[in-house]
Amino acid sequence: MMDLAPHLDHLHRITRTDPDPRVRHRADSLLLLANGMTQAGTARWAGCAPTSLRRWVLRYLADGQNGMADQAHSRRPPKLDRAARDLLETALTGSPLDDDYPVTMWTVADLTDLTDLLGQRGWTVHPMTVYRAPQALGYPQARSDASPGSRGSRLRQACAGRAAEKGALAGAGFRLVSVDECEVHTHPHLAKDWQRVGTRVTVAAAGQNQKRAVFGALDYTSGTIIHWSVPAKTGAQFAAFLDHVATAWPTDHVVLIMDNVSYHRASCVRDWGNSQDARITPFWYRPIRRTSI
Repeated sequence: MMDLAPHLDHLHRITRTDPDPRVRHRADSLLLLANGMTQAGTARWAGCAPTSLRRWVLRYLADGQNGMADQAHSRRPPKLDRAARDLLETALTGSPLDDDYPVTMWTVADLTDLTDLLGQRGWTVHPMTVYRAPQALGYPQARSDASPGSRGSRLRQACAGRAAEKGALAGAGFRLVSVDECEVHTHPHLAKDWQRVGTRVTVAAAGQNQKRAVFGALDYTSGTIIHWSVPAKTGAQFAAFLDHVATAWPTDHVVLIMDNVSYHRASCVRDWGNSQDARITPFWYRPIRRTSI
């Protein structure tokens, strides 16, 4: 490699005065070479390939300080050219029906198909590019008002019908209640975190970890939620909770929807069910032979 010793002073000045950090870094690399470090060692220090290091040396010797700056190069054309952006903006100001799409609201798939119809770019636009484009054009996503016959209007009508269905169920002679449970820990589960090499991250915790079980019941008709916190999930605690649920609706025939976990079928729970005079009916997620609690 060519001798850089005559340029030591100039390279020192570049490392202190050039505003571009990339140029200063390359000048530091050339200084190491000029002071006798091997080409391979300098490349490892600079974090580059030996061919890149040789190219910096040749450009410096040919053009001086300006030769180590990044050179202008041609860039890939934008993913959405001006014609595609204009087409998107025109489409967003109107309706999909104007472009022969049988929907009343634009979707990302339809907008992507619309831009691909231009067929002048030579590549297919990714849907994520189309998803970001309306925001850049000044069209953020927002909830629209539902006009009669639109998708939102139909959804609201379906919800109203579901509410009417629930109301009818209230007079069907039974009350549908879903029952389940969970555990709550005072210490959250720790999976992964970012930490510096050689330093172990410590997460502050309040004393020893403690666990509480929570039983819950949801009435399908009214949306009423009953919950009860207990030390552990056992058959006795579950039977006590079911007694609490039955007390909330003392005159109704209650259908309990539950899974087949073992303590749901414990002997104390069966004894409780037998004491209810057939007022409580279990409905298991998966059928089992026993038809009572």
